[in-house]
Amino acid sequence: MSVISGDGDNEPIVKHDRTGTESYIADGLGLLGDIIGAAIPNGGGIVSSAAKRISFILKNHEYNKYQTRMSALIEDRDILELVDLARQIARELADRYEEQLLRLK
Repeated sequence: MSVISGDGDNEPIVKHDRTGTESYIADGLGLLGDIIGAAIPNGGGIVSSAAKRISFILKNHEYNKYQTRMSALIEDRDILELVDLARQIARELADRYEEQLLRLK
């Protein structure tokens, strides 16, 4: 996951590339819609279009959910608190994946 800062005018202050279960379901639904769309001559296009629309809605919902969560994390905090929060997250990830990180050496 990456979190980047936007300019606040044209872009949200916090953006991310986080994906989860809803994105996986959306990807599977899109693939299934394409397969059904290709396999069924009559009406396959409708099924494919509906699957792609539902897939878009799921991904958008998930993106907004994480966006809101991350925006709430940084709201009302100064830069020192955010640096401390980033350090805590980095420490937790390093501890959690210590064995894998050591194998990369």
